[in-house]
Amino acid sequence: MKRLVIVSVIMLSVFSGTLLAYGNVGLGIQAGYVEPTGITAKFWIGGQSAIDMAVGWSLSRYNGYLAAQAGYLYHFPIPLSGSGSLAPYLGIGGLMGIANDYLGLAARIPLGLEFTYAPIGVYVQLDPLLNLIPATNFGLAAGIGIRFYF
Repeated sequence: MKRLVIVSVIMLSVFSGTLLAYGNVGLGIQAGYVEPTGITAKFWIGGQSAIDMAVGWSLSRYNGYLAAQAGYLYHFPIPLSGSGSLAPYLGIGGLMGIANDYLGLAARIPLGLEFTYAPIGVYVQLDPLLNLIPATNFGLAAGIGIRFYF
């Protein structure tokens, strides 16, 4: 189990270091149900495309567990007056949870809405889940968060 955590942290570090080259990075905090409550990052890789990640603690079941998620997001920006924008988005990604005697893995379809008023972004997200491990079934996750973009 420790090896899995170490490998996950190394992969996240390498992946996020590569994405920093693209610029437009957002870092912040997220509170969620099933999704981790913790640190979130968003890396813009094009005008409407981004990679989002979050690592933290999920309190939803199993007396809490370490959770990590990542996904590709495609945005549909709506310009607002001034420097603000509203962007509904959808994507695809994964969610992993680890506890003492628990390993969970799920595919997720993030559906969200982000309001950005430079340099701050506030978002709300709902994720239908296809749980794969330890059992195959459907679930739902939700989160809200705030990021500072630089």
